[in-house]
Amino acid sequence: MIHNQENLQKFYVKAPNEVVGITRKDIKIVDNFTDCFRKFVYAYSYNKNISMDIETNGLDPFKNQITYITLYIETLDKESGLVVVLNVSGSINTNFVNLISYIERNATKANCIFHNSKFDLSFLLNYIPDFNGYFLKAVTLKDTYINEKVLTNGLNLSCSLDETLLRRFNVPLDKTLQTSFNTPTLSNAQYDYCINDCLYLPDLLTVQESELKEKCLVEIAKLDTDVILPLIECESTGMRLDQKEWIELYEKNTKECAKLIKDLATIIETNPTYKALIPRDNQLDLFPDPENPKSTIKINWDSSSQVKSFFNAIGINIDNVEEKTIQKFQYDHPIIKTYIDYKKTKKLTTTYGTGFLEKVDENGIIRTNFTVSVATGRMASGGKGSYNQQNIPASGGFMNCFKPVGKDWVFVYADYPGMELILAAEFSGEDSWVEAINNGEDLHGKVASLVFNVPESEVRNKPEFLRGKSYRDIAKTINFASIYGTSKYGLANSLNVSIEEADSFLKAYFKNLPKLTKFLKDCSNYGLRNGYIRTAKPYSRIRYFSEWNADNSLINKASLGEISRQCGNTVVQGSGANIAKKALILLHERLGDPNCEVVARITTCIHDAIYVQCPKEHAQQVSNMLVKAMEDAHNEVLKKIPAKGIEAFVSDKWSK
Repeated sequence: MIHNQENLQKFYVKAPNEVVGITRKDIKIVDNFTDCFRKFVYAYSYNKNISMDIETNGLDPFKNQITYITLYIETLDKESGLVVVLNVSGSINTNFVNLISYIERNATKANCIFHNSKFDLSFLLNYIPDFNGYFLKAVTLKDTYINEKVLTNGLNLSCSLDETLLRRFNVPLDKTLQTSFNTPTLSNAQYDYCINDCLYLPDLLTVQESELKEKCLVEIAKLDTDVILPLIECESTGMRLDQKEWIELYEKNTKECAKLIKDLATIIETNPTYKALIPRDNQLDLFPDPENPKSTIKINWDSSSQVKSFFNAIGINIDNVEEKTIQKFQYDHPIIKTYIDYKKTKKLTTTYGTGFLEKVDENGIIRTNFTVSVATGRMASGGKGSYNQQNIPASGGFMNCFKPVGKDWVFVYADYPGMELILAAEFSGEDSWVEAINNGEDLHGKVASLVFNVPESEVRNKPEFLRGKSYRDIAKTINFASIYGTSKYGLANSLNVSIEEADSFLKAYFKNLPKLTKFLKDCSNYGLRNGYIRTAKPYSRIRYFSEWNADNSLINKASLGEISRQCGNTVVQGSGANIAKKALILLHERLGDPNCEVVARITTCIHDAIYVQCPKEHAQQVSNMLVKAMEDAHNEVLKKIPAKGIEAFVSDKWSK
């Protein structure tokens, strides 16, 4: 949905009527590289803004190659510029290396501008292995794509270069030639394409940096730019997937699916009421039981419509068979639990079956692709040809199939224990929470004692009315649900209790935690009043709400509720994401220090957990460095609750 037009007018800085251009005489091609180099160096001595872009013969930096590299620099008067377009054809080009080496040696206060530097640098770091070792350490990396993402976060606007230039400068950019650069020579149209990808970046950067400063977004834009190199390292390192173990898990889950189908049939066969309701002309079961071919149970358990019809017939009035809808009925109808188990297991066989192995390369390495930031500021992984690393199940043995890439290497990992609750305690100043966390007490137990008015010594008891859950279990669920903005309806589903019971739990919870209640309400009011919310300083990310309108009466009730829910969630989750990114940046910088003798590769970041691979003999040093980086990042944002309890672990397989 397009953001309210009135807000857009306020949001964008008015673009200049004209954008600085260049003339054809200013373009120098590699045919006369000596003259080109001389003029480029002369221009660089006066202007330290370099724009850089690459063309490739594909999108995968590990399978495809760079074909052309374009560099652009404005002349002193900024009325014209100099462009170098290099044909590199996938091999190291000495002209490019010489030019970059010169810039590196004279890079005082130099900016190197990209639009989506993560894509370009992923290729360049493969193309020139030491590119990070000298050039990137000498210049200041600027990314107009990241800047635009930060400035428009939440507005559902494309930040591609063509859309950004059209929106800001009313400059149309023809992208039809984007996939045409697998040729030894370029046409004039292709040269123009290369030039235009760099030409407007200095002007775009100027406009963006003015707006970033005005909106106090300079630090968050820098954070999202600085985390690019650690994420590229994660992507390039990858993990080794033990394919034999993976197939064994697939076969185990396939057998479990067959067993659960048999269990479902048995439940129906042994229940006369259920059995009488099965239509005899129903579709044949796609997974017949070979040991009981005469079974009269012909429900296709993969057909949502058939399963829904059956559940309706036995008195379960539902309009879908999603787990969150049907789980509340499992205590009165045990078949529900078996069906849920079947659906979960079946999903494992389809999502993490033999087809998953197609993502493994010829060396047995599997890699993912990271998105620097989603609306809350968290990082995401996955995409076409990749896999969502953050969705790999922590149980069932799947994570353990992922191994370090190096011989005699190990994983070193650590997470922020209770990070979201710590953030909520810090921002709300809820006394009982701050005290419990700083004293190392059981926060969930303390909350359970308050909500249910029972001694802390009894919070692990399981009264009958909680259906197998303890007071502490309920308090733990509500602690996180409050941050996520869960309603009484959502909580009732999560806890398998009535809406009335869930409502009473929430009322008792908020009554006993007044400062937390006020914090969440203040966040909601701020977002509904202004149309955006911010994360904590110093990284005050803005998240706009695309459906917001100054006149909230024009927004439907559901949208208002969603905005309200997202406010507290964004402040907490988004601030946590900023801390995790800062920890990645600090660790990457320290491991890359020339004086650091430790060999290690950052591997992944799963929300608030960071994983590193290193030789076994370096594990202790890497553990210390990882914990220190995470503590320093935590203490940069949080002041009332100092970092404590961060512990590093070592394993020969990916573990949680």
